[in-house]
Amino acid sequence: MFEKLSHGQHPEILLITCADSRVAPNLLLDAKAGEIFIIRNPGNIVMPYDEAQEAYGSEFIMISFALENLPIKEVVVLGHEDCSGIAGDKTGHLKWRAEGSSQDNIKKQIEHLHTYPAFKKKNPAVYGLYFEISSGELLVLDDTGSFSKPKFD
Repeated sequence: MFEKLSHGQHPEILLITCADSRVAPNLLLDAKAGEIFIIRNPGNIVMPYDEAQEAYGSEFIMISFALENLPIKEVVVLGHEDCSGIAGDKTGHLKWRAEGSSQDNIKKQIEHLHTYPAFKKKNPAVYGLYFEISSGELLVLDDTGSFSKPKFD
């Protein structure tokens, strides 16, 4: 495995998720090293492009890098139950989060992704996932705007 990884990274999935230690992306998505380019921050925040570019924040740099330099085909925003970044931001640093639930926040961050020129140019598939920590279930944002258990054919 490490020999293959030594030849560079070629992930097809960009994952934007919370920095919460209870969220283990590779475990939740059954992914091996090198399969996912992961961006982690409190509240799985994606700043809107105009503000991100001005601030030149790390999310802006990482999203732009991934979409412009890696073979990304899918972007996933993964939020979770009991997110302290969404529920109780006392610092004001998370002004780009949605008012409401973690599920509302996932939808808002997906909206913000659509403001990035690199995203518009590449036009990857986008998915919202919600991790219920208490049950261990991973729910998928469906076409109706609701989160539900994934349906496998």
